[in-house]
Amino acid sequence: MGFYFRKSVRFGLLRVNFSKSGVGLSAGIRGLRVGTGPRGNYIRAGAHGFYYQATLPPVRQRGASRPVAPTRPANDPPTGPETLDPTVGTFEAIESGDASRMVDSSSEALLEEIRNKHSRVDVWRGIAALSGFGVVAEFFNNFPSWALGVTAVLGIGVTALAFRWDVQRKLTIVHYDLNPRAIEAFGQLVDAVTRLQQCNRLWHLRGQSAVLDRKYHAGAATSVSRAAAAVGTRLPPYLAANVDPVTIALTKLTLYFFPDRILVYQGSHVGAITYGALECHVAETRFVEDEAPPGDADVVGRTWRYVNAKGGPDRRFKNNRELPICRYGELILRSGSGLYEILQLSKPGAAADLGPALKGLADIASQS
Repeated sequence: MGFYFRKSVRFGLLRVNFSKSGVGLSAGIRGLRVGTGPRGNYIRAGAHGFYYQATLPPVRQRGASRPVAPTRPANDPPTGPETLDPTVGTFEAIESGDASRMVDSSSEALLEEIRNKHSRVDVWRGIAALSGFGVVAEFFNNFPSWALGVTAVLGIGVTALAFRWDVQRKLTIVHYDLNPRAIEAFGQLVDAVTRLQQCNRLWHLRGQSAVLDRKYHAGAATSVSRAAAAVGTRLPPYLAANVDPVTIALTKLTLYFFPDRILVYQGSHVGAITYGALECHVAETRFVEDEAPPGDADVVGRTWRYVNAKGGPDRRFKNNRELPICRYGELILRSGSGLYEILQLSKPGAAADLGPALKGLADIASQS
């Protein structure tokens, strides 16, 4: 799967247009649009092949603008800091630090713009609440049906306009003009990340505990907690770009891989990591699978849910079923600014190309 450049990005009634001249922004409905771009402000109206367009005078700015700124069993322990299971030790979370602290000097302006715009209050929510209150008040005061309908329609219309306005106020636009070498390097990264989708299962490791009594945990030394992870292609909220980033969605945060950096979204916090600051380690691990093994898993052995001292089944336990030992891939991503995430891949070797792809982009950034 390759990547491509967008010519326009839609956000409801709002559209961001990319061209060689620059970036433009327009809003409206079929037959009527108002926009602004490198060549000025305009209004366009028409239908059935006949259109009228007029240039609008520029709006005077009242102030300066902001700068753009060993074997693991599959039985999950409790996710809290302590566990009531006497057979395992204290649960140690595997998670990144605060995303807002993940800042490098080249990303300060961009992150400042994103954070400032994200902090703006959504006006449409207040209008929607007032509109709903008005309809309810009219209903209990026995207003006629036509009045209720008019209030509801007006409320929906004003709410839609306010939503469009909120999107425009909170939208950050990023435009890339890549040279052939950067296009090739980013394409290799997109292919490497997308290749993770070929795995039947992709897990995010949330934490682990040392096993104190191995006979209760299939003879394993460590017990881990894991959750499903997902790979995709989508833009972050309130951000428009002419490049589609690949994403890795984890339990608490999402990584967006752009040509020049990785944006880290953790709830309302946003951070950034350059490729030169990212460490990528690919390895293999043997995992005692408590579930049915995925179709692409490499089953390398068998064990028992409860084992005796010799590694055989402990006959004292009923329903002591046999468990497969699978060879899985493991991907570790970390940075000095606080990123620390571990992914487990059902298909060994699926992440083999990710490290070289990341290094290729890091080399280009160091030479620019």
